[in-house]
Amino acid sequence: MKGKLISKLTVFNFLRLFWAFWLFSCKLKNEEHLLPKSATDLLLQLFKGLTVVKLYNGQVVGHVTLWDLETGWYEMGTLWVDPKLRKHGVGEEIMKELLTQRTDKLKVRFNQVKLHFFFKFSNFE
Repeated sequence: MKGKLISKLTVFNFLRLFWAFWLFSCKLKNEEHLLPKSATDLLLQLFKGLTVVKLYNGQVVGHVTLWDLETGWYEMGTLWVDPKLRKHGVGEEIMKELLTQRTDKLKVRFNQVKLHFFFKFSNFE
């Protein structure tokens, strides 16, 4: 898919990204299952090198951010892709970029009891 993959904040892309992130943060408010983030939060993570975003025609069409847990360890936030562009390789492209940019360790956290309940409730047992 065409578009620009961005993983670094520069002077040249700051204003364009701030506007794109502002529009994106407004979109996230409609996604009930996601924690809302402001454009400033997202830009700060990009400045730290912890975000990969896919832009197409000035709009965020894909995004993922790592969040600090402790020194050298990060938790990956939700990988978000515009619903109209899902199943077009955008998420895979973003994840490949994220994993090549970051050499730190990702930590996986889950609640064993909730996980067991989910599988039991979903008839996976």
